[in-house]
Amino acid sequence: MRRLGLYIFSFAGLFSMGEAFSQVQITELCVPCREKLLSKQEYAQNESDWKQELVNIDRKVKALTLRRNLHQARAERLEDDALRWQSYPDLAPDTQSAWKRFDEEKTLVSELQKEIDRLQQRKQEILKEHNL
Repeated sequence: MRRLGLYIFSFAGLFSMGEAFSQVQITELCVPCREKLLSKQEYAQNESDWKQELVNIDRKVKALTLRRNLHQARAERLEDDALRWQSYPDLAPDTQSAWKRFDEEKTLVSELQKEIDRLQQRKQEILKEHNL
């Protein structure tokens, strides 16, 4: 008999807690509690969001890598031209122009590499967040 009273008390307590709990905002809960309260559809949406972000990061990295390689090749060609032309005094303006464009291309290559590194770091953070 004692157990029955305890169970009734427990259910009454849970019922009164349920009313108070229903007034708590989802954002006020800890992360595991929030995830449990998300509907399956919302959870699937969140699941696909980070996967889609990974796909987008991979696409951006691939495109930026192609651009970086293109500018790297241009920089190398300009450097070769400038080195070849510097021994000819009548080509001095062309040589200076080639060195200037070489510097611009190398700067662009450096900026593209920084962006690639930033995206790859973000990808690693996402993978770490989701224990992959």
